[in-house]
Amino acid sequence: MALDEANHRLFVGCRLPSKLVVLNTDSGDVVAKIDISGDRDDIFYDAKRHRIYAICGAGKIDVIDQIDPNTYKSLNHDRYADGARARTFVFGTRRLIRSCPASRLTTSGSSLLSNQMIRGSSALKYG
Repeated sequence: MALDEANHRLFVGCRLPSKLVVLNTDSGDVVAKIDISGDRDDIFYDAKRHRIYAICGAGKIDVIDQIDPNTYKSLNHDRYADGARARTFVFGTRRLIRSCPASRLTTSGSSLLSNQMIRGSSALKYG
């Protein structure tokens, strides 16, 4: 789950069916349901860019744009290693640090999603 405090929205990632459900925290009403990739692991909200990042064990990071508190648009489903799991979103640097199964990496058990991805492109940076 992730929270947009300013707009009173709670983002809940559901696994079956694979959806991002947006709730109004004042009324409890569902204001949106957005399809996301399978095996959802973590949800992060970037208040500065009004974007939601759904990290999915199916090997994708789904980027969803918050147009306004009730309107959302899926921007892309960026592919990375199957079975990868998120560790944290570093808000100050706009970087997403995630872990991957050891069989998917050559040197370590983590990888870093570059600022380019957070800005919308699909470039990945490993390090």
